[in-house]
Amino acid sequence: MKPFDHQAGNSIPIHGTQIYVEQTGDPTGHPVLYLPGGFGHIGEFNSVIPSLPNHLRLVGIDSRGHGKSTMGDCKLNYAQLEDDVLAVIEQLQLDEVSLVGNSDGGIVAMRLAAGGRCNVQSVLTIGAHWQVADDDPVREDFKQITPGSWRAEFPQTYEEYMSLNPEPDFERFAEDVLGMWLDDDPATGYPGEAVRRIACEMLIVLGANDPYLTRESMEALASRVPKAKLATVADAGHAVHDDQRDAFVDLFKRFFESVG
Repeated sequence: MKPFDHQAGNSIPIHGTQIYVEQTGDPTGHPVLYLPGGFGHIGEFNSVIPSLPNHLRLVGIDSRGHGKSTMGDCKLNYAQLEDDVLAVIEQLQLDEVSLVGNSDGGIVAMRLAAGGRCNVQSVLTIGAHWQVADDDPVREDFKQITPGSWRAEFPQTYEEYMSLNPEPDFERFAEDVLGMWLDDDPATGYPGEAVRRIACEMLIVLGANDPYLTRESMEALASRVPKAKLATVADAGHAVHDDQRDAFVDLFKRFFESVG
């Protein structure tokens, strides 16, 4: 399976913006949508794509404002990103999908699976919050981040954003992403207790050294989703697919071996 290159895809007009979509693998295979993390893009999955099963149809979607997708006039929130993915599913005429979501993409994937507005067969999340409680220490960490501090700490994400985005405005983009992380409104933010409505198979992948998530929170998530399993990967942080590539590919293959 060929990695994403931000050249082979196309931009779809959706809700006042242009959402970039790129596909690889078998075009007749079971569609697995890849939803990237905050400040990221579909290329963040490239380290594992060559090792994924060729019979799958991998559909990468740059989230609104991320990668090669424009922002439009809307303020970013998880509900808007969910609506964008639903529109892509409709445009591509996909009857059923599986979802792989990294961090923010995993949050969107859980909202989609819980919402029942499309036929989700299975969900795999990587380092994704289902809620950020008032007493969760990460909430204070999020409050301290600014567009400038993010750019200083993660200059590669800034450079990739500036090189890929057709309408770059990093200050606005970063403020919106950071605002999403602190959104307490269940209508627009984290899925929260709505995860109990996820009826499909779900694999929750957690890096044992993830600085943003706790095992207790992920165990609480798994206990709320009837068909969920938690896989904790040793010697991995927030981006398990990068930190422990082989272990992640093995988890992915075993989880999706029955689809397609």
